[in-house]
Amino acid sequence: MNHKDTLLQIERTLWKNDIAAYERTLTDDATLVFVETGPISKARAIDEIRKENERGRRWGDVRFDDAQVTPVSDDVAALTYKATAHWQNEDAGMTALCTSVDVRRGE
Repeated sequence: MNHKDTLLQIERTLWKNDIAAYERTLTDDATLVFVETGPISKARAIDEIRKENERGRRWGDVRFDDAQVTPVSDDVAALTYKATAHWQNEDAGMTALCTSVDVRRGE
């Protein structure tokens, strides 16, 4: 699996609204930015995901287009992509332009 595929696999895991994936993947000082909330901490993101999960809201379908990886340093890369997603059991979808800055820790 190449670097881009590995990063997209991580992103796909995060789009599943799986709290364990957020706890395992994000650094404690991670900042997430959403149109609806602005910048939020990892702890707040996990709390919001917990609330969504309690209401039965999970992403049912997510597609990534135009993914690009930009190296920042030997262990840091920025992943940019366009996400098109639908919540389970909802017809309305959304599109977002996304950027993640990923840091390699170990292998």
